[in-house]
Amino acid sequence: MIPSACDRGVDAELDRLTQRWHQLPLGQAASASDTLFAAAQGLVDVTAARHGIPAGMPLPRLHERFGPAVVMDQLRVVTYDAAQAGVPDVAETLRRLRADLP
Repeated sequence: MIPSACDRGVDAELDRLTQRWHQLPLGQAASASDTLFAAAQGLVDVTAARHGIPAGMPLPRLHERFGPAVVMDQLRVVTYDAAQAGVPDVAETLRRLRADLP
């Protein structure tokens, strides 16, 4: 759960996206893993920039080794960091990801 100091909309969208992700058949989740991973990497990059850290901190591509379930865990962590950093439009990013899932 995102702390109350952060946008509650982010927390709600993250919960909706997680629930939808867990409903996907394995094949569909595997196909969508790169999309969620790219969104997570994008949040890492924007969050780093807000802290004055240059780009180039790649997330490990754990889903390639451990399967698609881990990409949601990575997204959850970087979403928390982005919300704490005040990154704008995080909830909208999550909403679009959910809408684009198969």
